[in-house]
This record gives sequence, C-alpha cells and structure tokens, in this order.
Amino acid sequence: MRAWLWGARGETRGTVVNVLARPPLCVLDDATAATNSDTVRNVLVYPQTEHDRLAPPPTTPLAEARIPYGTEMRDYLSCRFEQTASGWKLADLCGYRGFQPAPVTG
Repeated sequence: MRAWLWGARGETRGTVVNVLARPPLCVLDDATAATNSDTVRNVLVYPQTEHDRLAPPPTTPLAEARIPYGTEMRDYLSCRFEQTASGWKLADLCGYRGFQPAPVTG
C-alpha cells in the first residue's frame, strides 16, 4: 500500500503522489461509474496539463468524448467517495486494488 501511494526507491511514476504532486488538478465526475448514487461518487483526478493533452478537441461530439482519457495511475486517478454522517469521505485509496498475484501460465 505504501508503494501505491508514495512509490519505491525514489520512483513515483504510477503512484498517487505522482498525480497529486502536479497541480493544478482537474477533477471530473466519472459519469461512467456504475456505483454513482446519492451516497457514492466516483471522480477522476487529472493534473491539468495531462487533461489538456489527452482530452479530445471541444468540437468532438459528446458521445465520442468519453472519459476517462489516458491510462489510470499514469495520467489520472479514479477515486471513490461515500457520503457519511459527517460529510463526504474518501472510500478507497484512489484505485488501490490490493495485492493481485501474477497469473500462472504454462
């Protein structure tokens, strides 16, 4: 989990810190997330430069301009928030999926 957030051995590419350390940030509602409701929201967080680089031109029809753009954890984070009695709280570690062993082949 620590490597997911901070990286390892000075390498931060593909980490939460890598994305969040490049302000200004562009935060978009992830309308494609099936879990979105009154009590759960998913957002996409881009460094503004990455969003501007990856987003289709403004003249692109809305049906073709689907988010997310780019590669998760390199270009953007996907974060889930839940409504609690004290307000909105981050419900995950922005895409952290835990340990996933490599598939065994052959």
